[in-house]
Amino acid sequence: MNSFLKTILLLIAYSMLQSCATQRYSMSEIDSNDYWGGTVYALYSGSSLCGTIFDESRMTFPGPQFKVKFTPTLNDIRLADSIRLANMPYIVNTAKRYKVNYHLRKRDGLRKYFRQYVGGLSDNGERLIWVNLYYRERQLLEKLNITEIISVCDGGDSKWEVYINLDQKTLYNLSINGLG
Repeated sequence: MNSFLKTILLLIAYSMLQSCATQRYSMSEIDSNDYWGGTVYALYSGSSLCGTIFDESRMTFPGPQFKVKFTPTLNDIRLADSIRLANMPYIVNTAKRYKVNYHLRKRDGLRKYFRQYVGGLSDNGERLIWVNLYYRERQLLEKLNITEIISVCDGGDSKWEVYINLDQKTLYNLSINGLG
């Protein structure tokens, strides 16, 4: 086998490994207001803060009011993100249809969103994760209390949310601010 063919095969194998690599997430507890109870965890992708995870005993308002909550694990977050990424064409097309796609233009634009995760069970026991996404503009994000649910009035696609069913691997109730 000549060296050119070996190089091509190595590049193909390397790209396949890269595409199969899992997101490197870690989490650590954040000091937060005890008034709301529970714990909030900072979610890191590598060394970058990319979101927060709300403990099952943390009050989350505004946001989903699940009857039964659970604390999402890093594996739950990875699965929710993969389901959300698989549905990006639908999400982007919805934003385009309503002319609110300033940031939601392509799949990799999600890296620019700060994400908040709340886990709960459906009435029939399926694991759901509500994901709240907020466009990360450094000067705006620094002013927010990330240990509470980020809520804005309107905002177009700089703020949107979605429910993800981990057990059925589906996404539903997409809500992009500014659709109304």
